[in-house]
Amino acid sequence: MGSHMINTNCSAAHSRQALSCKMAVEYDTFISSGKKWFCHVDDDNYVNIRPLVKLLSHYSHAHDVYIGRPSLDRPLEATERFGDSHTVMCSLT
Repeated sequence: MGSHMINTNCSAAHSRQALSCKMAVEYDTFISSGKKWFCHVDDDNYVNIRPLVKLLSHYSHAHDVYIGRPSLDRPLEATERFGDSHTVMCSLT
């Protein structure tokens, strides 16, 4: 498929489980790539690479950086199906 297309083998659905599967494959691919930055954009967005690279040059890749905005007005709460683990996280865009 080339270097820009990855078959995730995830469901084509737009459910949380399918989207989480796709994001996990994206992130695993990033981790194994040795690249310095991870950038996730939706399929209805356009990325202007030069300004993005210029913006990122002001930050250290060794630190967590989030550039975007919250997609929900409240945190998501997730509970493990097994055990008593409870996690609060933000959905960001």
